[in-house]
Amino acid sequence: MALGLAAAPALADDPPGGGAAAPHAPRDGGAAAAEAPSGAAPSAAAPRSALRGAVVVAVDDASAEAARALARALYRDPALRPPIDEAAAQVLTGDPPRPDAPAAVKELAEVRRSAGRAESEPVARSLLASLGAGAGAALVVAVTTAHGHPVARVLRVAGASYAPLELGATVQRAAGGAAAPAATTADGAAAPAAATFDWPGAGAAVRALLAGDARAAGATDRAAAPPASAHAAPQRGPVGPRAGVDLTASKAPAGDQGAPAQRSMWSSPWFWGPLAGVVATGIVVLVLAQTSDGDGDTVHLRGRIAP
Repeated sequence: MALGLAAAPALADDPPGGGAAAPHAPRDGGAAAAEAPSGAAPSAAAPRSALRGAVVVAVDDASAEAARALARALYRDPALRPPIDEAAAQVLTGDPPRPDAPAAVKELAEVRRSAGRAESEPVARSLLASLGAGAGAALVVAVTTAHGHPVARVLRVAGASYAPLELGATVQRAAGGAAAPAATTADGAAAPAAATFDWPGAGAAVRALLAGDARAAGATDRAAAPPASAHAAPQRGPVGPRAGVDLTASKAPAGDQGAPAQRSMWSSPWFWGPLAGVVATGIVVLVLAQTSDGDGDTVHLRGRIAP
């Protein structure tokens, strides 16, 4: 089923460095991070300006259908659409590559499988970041399934670290029940065979995260800019006070000059503003919960399983 992207070649108008070319997957099942071949898309160390959008990846095969639903939801928004073609997007969401698919698309499928089989989280994050860099995306939305319920975590390609944002799907099963389950997840739970998936609030949340990262990157770039030139015009001599100027003006108390305390990015209105119209979605129940029991400032968008 189409995911809403152009057919190959992928967005050839302005790709950030090679489109859907993928890094080679390690042959030992993910013991080391993948290396991008020469001429491939930018690596995780590429400038932020070279990466755009969010790419959806099904970490395990049982999450493929849920990942496709999420990809269709995100790729409708041009601001979230990564510079890849339809064939690459389908492979990243769990479809097997066609026999006549380009080598780059087959490599994407191999790296995706390696990320799902990785024995440690750092290796899995490195492989997912390499997929995002190969796709030219700023974010990787990694979909997994636990106990029959899909969950997506958002990984920043620059730095290969997870953002404090977790997306939950709403699962609607077919009336009358389903036959045997189509697949099993990594934890042994059965994935529903005849089910539809919705991701309420996912587009707004990912778009807000991209906007916040762009603002933070801009602030960092400004802070790292070199100071102004020291060759200022020299003063001709000491400048004394002009007549009639009161030099006894009081200064502001020292306590009022302190820097404001840092605030969580999730308390900023730019994040919650776009989500205001998403809460009431009719048939979908959306719970926004900011947790404090061990996950810091992680924001969870939770769906539900409908009968």
